[in-house]
Amino acid sequence: MLEFINGCEGKIVFSHNEYGYQEVLEDFMNAEWIYILTYSLPKNNQNELFERLKSAIGEVRFYSGIPSYNYNSDKSPVKKS
Repeated sequence: MLEFINGCEGKIVFSHNEYGYQEVLEDFMNAEWIYILTYSLPKNNQNELFERLKSAIGEVRFYSGIPSYNYNSDKSPVKKS
């Protein structure tokens, strides 16, 4: 499943069970900046995303390790008020 949010300065791509970055891989060389927000990164750095990022000329930032909490769980660190 892919979802897109078009913006004035860019596009946000949401994906589930597929590579959300596939659409923009070919354009990495033209990007002024690349920000990737993900729940997890591939375990080996030899995949296509990392290979393309090595040749990117703009700023690259990763935001990863976002916890997926069940907010209704007693173990959740987020408590409802």
